[in-house]
Amino acid sequence: MAGRTADEARTTFIALTQRALSCLSDAVVYYRAAPVGQAEILIVSEDPLRLPRDTGGGLQLTLDQQYTLVNEEGTRKAWKVSTRGYRYQLSDDAGREIAAWHWHPQGRSRERRPHLHVADGPLAGLHLPSGPIGVESIFRLLLAELNVRSRRTDWEQVLTEVDETFRAWRAEA
Repeated sequence: MAGRTADEARTTFIALTQRALSCLSDAVVYYRAAPVGQAEILIVSEDPLRLPRDTGGGLQLTLDQQYTLVNEEGTRKAWKVSTRGYRYQLSDDAGREIAAWHWHPQGRSRERRPHLHVADGPLAGLHLPSGPIGVESIFRLLLAELNVRSRRTDWEQVLTEVDETFRAWRAEA
């Protein structure tokens, strides 16, 4: 997320994430600030997010994301948001984990790359490689594949625009 100042980069990042979240919830995106260069935490006002499904029942999503504000010297927009880790957990209505996407490069785990956990079956407990996953991709999965009830009729367009903006800013780095 690029900006002329650290505050502008953060504000844009939070606003885009809020726009994506509005596709499935009226929860509010906010952050825990930290000194520049240290990880801030993106969180939502509802934890877990309780998401009704069009097919009945519901799902729960817990998410947090760590990021830093980085000064990119020599660029037109000198500040950007750089993701440093995340935890997205998808659970059923009763709170039983279905899948979790993790990236904790500074954690205690031996697996420091982005990975996926599945709760049941022969792959349960393993760290399955996933590559980096943005929250907008999780939101799209919930809406397109898992029948979570959308709060917007234009959710596909909104998530595409947010994803394209995030990709363009990553390409600036």
